Amino acid sequence: MQIRVPEFRYGKFEVGGRNASRARLYEELERRIAALPGVASAAVASKPPMKHLPNPWGVSVEGRGAPAPNQDEGREAVSRKTGLYIHGSTSDQRVSPAYFRTLYIKLLRGRLLDERDTGEAPMVAVVNETFARKFFPDEDPVGKRVTVDYTSWFPRITIVGVVADVKLNALDRQPFAEMFWPVAQAPSRDVWLTVRTNVEPLALAAAVQREIREIDHDLPILEMSSMEGVIADSLWRPRFSAVLIGLFAGLALLLAAAGIYGVMSYQVGLRTREMGLRMALGADRRRIFSLIIGRGIKLALAGATIGAAVSLALGRLVASQLYGVSAYDPLTLVGVSLFLIAVAALACYLPARRATKVDPMVALRAE
Repeated sequence: MQIRVPEFRYGKFEVGGRNASRARLYEELERRIAALPGVASAAVASKPPMKHLPNPWGVSVEGRGAPAPNQDEGREAVSRKTGLYIHGSTSDQRVSPAYFRTLYIKLLRGRLLDERDTGEAPMVAVVNETFARKFFPDEDPVGKRVTVDYTSWFPRITIVGVVADVKLNALDRQPFAEMFWPVAQAPSRDVWLTVRTNVEPLALAAAVQREIREIDHDLPILEMSSMEGVIADSLWRPRFSAVLIGLFAGLALLLAAAGIYGVMSYQVGLRTREMGLRMALGADRRRIFSLIIGRGIKLALAGATIGAAVSLALGRLVASQLYGVSAYDPLTLVGVSLFLIAVAALACYLPARRATKVDPMVALRAE
């Protein structure tokens, strides 16, 4: 849930300002909510999981020279105000120490944020794997110092840990380089409260709201949702696109099936008299039947092979619209091909069955 923090009670927000009253409020919120029955863990953060886009800021790595031309990501190579080289960009999150435990974010190296990282302590941060690979590809980032260019604020931060990548912005986007530093060292304007529960999440909503009002009745709650709801909201655009694409794909499949059936049935129908003549001259009905079916399936196999090859060649055009499935999914290709081959076999079977029942004498007299 998002909690708006009024300036008339907690002071004017300033970028980089160490606002002690805001820091105390966030600490009290986390402590009181975490103590509620049914709550496993609670944490505060400046941004909500799955609901924010990266807000990139320039990063300068201490002791490193000018960046390679392809590393500045379109930013200026040197900060105008500090004169430091900009080696890339990162998004940021201000979080309480319990944030990683609440969201099950795994520690890989170093340590997590803890009670040592107060507003009076030197600034520290935990970074994700993408940040570590981007800025320290061949070395351990723990203990390294960086400066972040916030245009009007340039904190010098020591990296104390590396955590696993998680998709905090959207499921269909790759993780962005991200830093997490203690909310106590630079309290955010407003705050998002994340609560992990041992019961149905929204069943605790009333108790959490009541606790917040007891802390301060002037704290408005702007938004509240379960994590499942947040994920569902983040996926509505790709889901809507998937439904439309699925409908058009289904229609295209039906049209293809109807076209195959019509063409194959017509071709077999044209050979009805030929089959009658063959039988009049002594050909076996079952042999004629298998001949027609076999020829139809060979044509269908050739068409399915060509179609699969074209699909593989054009798969990259739809790859950006897919999540959790490859554009070259073999099960889909095989399933659709088998369906169309079955349609072709059925289109051959029905007219061939009728044709083999034609009286050979009738066919001869017709000729």
